[in-house]
Amino acid sequence: MLDSSHNRTHLVWFRQDLRVTDNTALHRACEDRNASVIGVFIATPLQWLEHDMAPIRQRFMLRNVAHLQRALTIRNVPLLYRETEDFSGVPRVLRDLVEHYGIDALYANREYGWNEKQRDQAVLEQITASGCTVHLFHDQPMMPPGLTTQSGKPYTVYTPFKKRWMENWRSQRPSLQPAPAARKRAAAAIAEPIPTPAEAPEDKLWPAGEAAALRRLQSFCNERIEDYKRNRDLPGVDGTSVISPWLAAGVLSPRQCLHAAMEANRGRAGSGRKGVTTWISELIWREFY
Repeated sequence: MLDSSHNRTHLVWFRQDLRVTDNTALHRACEDRNASVIGVFIATPLQWLEHDMAPIRQRFMLRNVAHLQRALTIRNVPLLYRETEDFSGVPRVLRDLVEHYGIDALYANREYGWNEKQRDQAVLEQITASGCTVHLFHDQPMMPPGLTTQSGKPYTVYTPFKKRWMENWRSQRPSLQPAPAARKRAAAAIAEPIPTPAEAPEDKLWPAGEAAALRRLQSFCNERIEDYKRNRDLPGVDGTSVISPWLAAGVLSPRQCLHAAMEANRGRAGSGRKGVTTWISELIWREFY
């Protein structure tokens, strides 16, 4: 085990949040300027198979992990790659890292699937037992989940949910978190190459990385969002945002999408250009779902 008595070490566990900009867990892990920060991505091939993850999606994810690793490396944050068959092996992988690198705190963004919540509970129990603190954050949605009706029950109808969501958002107005600055000192860990599969021809349709994702988002907001309300349901028209793969992998955050749409709408979210307000309504529907 490495001697870390002179320096705190934070571990960021990346899952469906493969970006450095507006990443809550990464941002919070880097707030302590004196701490060393290490990242880890844990591949679970058997779990992916059980979740019917297509090979093209696996390749897309791993290509984005490689881009993330490069973005972290220039910030003196090495990204480690680990592999275990399924979620049941994840607590052991993280525990080994905590012990080997003398990790003081683990940072991750919450996931809401049933299997993922069970995995995270097992991680929480094992890691805290080793003396390492665990910090989990709401990052996948634009606003923390849990909105309920006046009677305390979950919303089952979208329109009242949207109204309440907009009220909460206007009162809080969460801002985008910038990508962290380079650390003063690199952590005592070596980033291994990401085992990305050979690129298939169709992979070119979905370029990896934050820069490519942001270009797609800006292209939509500049060129097609005006007609989104009219064109989104026409199969023969390129009328949608076409950013779902990047949102699903967390290469883009929904907050970045909301801010880009509002920039195209003179800072407004609930009024103004019909195409923009319709798309924002779809982003809020994602929260409702």
